Amino acid sequence: MLVRWSKRQARPVGWNKHSGFTSVGWELESRIGNRESGRTHMSYQLLHLIVPPQTEDALVEWLLEREDISGFTSSPVAGHGSSERSMSIAEQVAGRSRRVMFVLLLPDTSVQTVIASLRIELARSGIHYWTVPVIEHGRLI
Repeated sequence: MLVRWSKRQARPVGWNKHSGFTSVGWELESRIGNRESGRTHMSYQLLHLIVPPQTEDALVEWLLEREDISGFTSSPVAGHGSSERSMSIAEQVAGRSRRVMFVLLLPDTSVQTVIASLRIELARSGIHYWTVPVIEHGRLI
């Protein structure tokens, strides 16, 4: 746990005199809430999609057609530790497989809908995914 000391107090920020440290999640939530001054806080997640190169164009087209996806980032990546069945002979020799990673910032309410649609519309395309909660996001202008 990251501990910051307050200049006004001789105890760490997040310290509760009755039970010790408060939970990190509560600390972050409280700091975000204070910063937003009462505005409604919408929760977001990052959806990471790892796809074989031959699936890239189909996925780009699918993502661009969806109205519930405002944008995404993609970049080439190397997959390590994949099962040999999914790797070509050249990839097995090199010890890595070429993949493309897509990252989407989505509201919590959209994530499961997008994943369910992917399961139906791009079934058996070799897409690997995971989600990560977003604590904060914005633009530096």
